[in-house]
Amino acid sequence: MIASYLALADADAGRALWNRQGKVEFGETRTHTLFWLSSLHEMGRPDFSLTADTPLYAVFKSANGMHTYLAYNARDAMLKVTFSDGTVLDVAPRSLARRHH
Repeated sequence: MIASYLALADADAGRALWNRQGKVEFGETRTHTLFWLSSLHEMGRPDFSLTADTPLYAVFKSANGMHTYLAYNARDAMLKVTFSDGTVLDVAPRSLARRHH
């Protein structure tokens, strides 16, 4: 679990702590932990300076300045999500959409 939280601030340091044979903690699995660490390594740190007009979103910023925008649509109809920097995601019903830029 420490590796997962550390990865929010420093993905490489979090990955360095990951132990393939480590114990499962609090119901977490090694597979999910590796996915989390790999995703943060790819997308970067959470960027809380950007917001969206839906509660089910996240924005990440990589070391090279690229943003990854994520939004989930729990509804039965298409959802247009607008982020505070003007980025727009059209999210299909009951789906997660992702955009890099």
